[in-house]
Amino acid sequence: MLNEQEKIKSYAAALEHLARAADITAPVEQQLGRVLDALTQNPAIASYWADPRLRDPAQTAFVEEAFGSRIHPLLLQFLIILAGQKELPLLRPVAAAFRELAGQRRQISVGE
Repeated sequence: MLNEQEKIKSYAAALEHLARAADITAPVEQQLGRVLDALTQNPAIASYWADPRLRDPAQTAFVEEAFGSRIHPLLLQFLIILAGQKELPLLRPVAAAFRELAGQRRQISVGE
């Protein structure tokens, strides 16, 4: 079983790989920031988002309703996967790890 740090790195790497393959890394990075901003600005939403008592369908419906029309479908599906795994509280550190990986990739491509 993975510890929390390993989960964070795995989720971030998976998202970065998918975003890069679809050539949408920058939009996903921006949209992740907007999702986190929304959670920061509304503590009630953040509390609901992270409530471990919620069943998967409730969290999935919440994610789809709150962000479905505002974010890329790839990011939406990623958030739904996190909801299904009850890992939505990890989004902030996953986003930070994603930004770090994306930054590393940008430096590699600039250096080529």
